[in-house]
Amino acid sequence: GNVGTGRNPVHVYRNPGVYDVSLILTLSEQELSGQKSTSLLQIRKDDYIVVLSPNGPPVANAGPDLTAFRGQVATLDGSGSNDPNGDAITYQWRLLSAPEGSAAAIQNAESEQARLNGDLLGAYEVQLIVADAEFDSTPDTAVVTYVNQAPVAEAGADQVVPAGTLIELDGRDSSDPDGDP
Repeated sequence: GNVGTGRNPVHVYRNPGVYDVSLILTLSEQELSGQKSTSLLQIRKDDYIVVLSPNGPPVANAGPDLTAFRGQVATLDGSGSNDPNGDAITYQWRLLSAPEGSAAAIQNAESEQARLNGDLLGAYEVQLIVADAEFDSTPDTAVVTYVNQAPVAEAGADQVVPAGTLIELDGRDSSDPDGDP
């Protein structure tokens, strides 16, 4: 393609890749000895240039918002995070907010997949930042909402009785998975 002339030819490579380049130096004998002449001396040097794309920041993806039951472990999934240059990335999860009085913490906070065990009902906001060797990503957040499980009603054993018969039901085996009264 392009030809540059003069002492310092310049060319701008707009895309990453490997480019073949040649430098051709042409001198007349006059330029070599200071005398007039028409014969030329030509020197050619072939080489290549590797143009790399500039490093950009990685992209954090904290995954979708989740719903879980109190006491259940929620898996925080950062596997959708990436680095556009293909660089290796590190992970840092952080708990931004939790219900008042919660003692919840993130386990494996420096892993692609971290864990949160919500100890109270309500919303827990988590943040993920990923980094390559040069840049941190923009933070991404997800919300894990811990909800109450419905109680389990147990009316006792099945009974077959004639119509009009008074039956007694026994709900003592009913329970609440969250331990609520």
